[in-house]
Amino acid sequence: MKSRIEIGLIHVYTGDGKGKTTAALGQVLRSLGYGLKVYIVQFLKSKDDFSGEIDSLSQFSDNVKLVRYHQVHPIFDPDVNLEQLRSSVSEALDEARKAMLSGGYNIIVLDEINNAVADGFADIASIISFMKSKPDEVELILTGRKAAQEIVDLADYVTEMRCIKHPFEKGISARRGIEF
Repeated sequence: MKSRIEIGLIHVYTGDGKGKTTAALGQVLRSLGYGLKVYIVQFLKSKDDFSGEIDSLSQFSDNVKLVRYHQVHPIFDPDVNLEQLRSSVSEALDEARKAMLSGGYNIIVLDEINNAVADGFADIASIISFMKSKPDEVELILTGRKAAQEIVDLADYVTEMRCIKHPFEKGISARRGIEF
């Protein structure tokens, strides 16, 4: 079934709680069920990071393009070259903009972009420009902690995941199939 979006809106999933990427990918899964085409860029995650959610999307390979640059966050690799990281984030954002403006995708997901902005690896002005250049028929989803107020102000949906309690506080590590 070929489908399209007549009014594309902007979603932001932010906060310190679990589930931001999961919420975005849940929206992606719903959209794929209607035949929509999706472009996902994951920022600050290694090409080697495994995610059950992302792996599950491989069955929709005709309708999903996933882009990951080798741009792991310095928290996970203190030896990462920060200039290369900034350059990689900028390159990924440029490619996402091309995809968004190409007419080939209904939904664009910028996963962890809020973290990239908050931690100084992406310029807020470039994200605002990206958001403002969104075609009317494209849905845009931005995830990550610490969403800038300017991003929140431009969004149509803003959901804050708030951590009230997490098993990590009891020493329980992330579990395959639950947290990743």
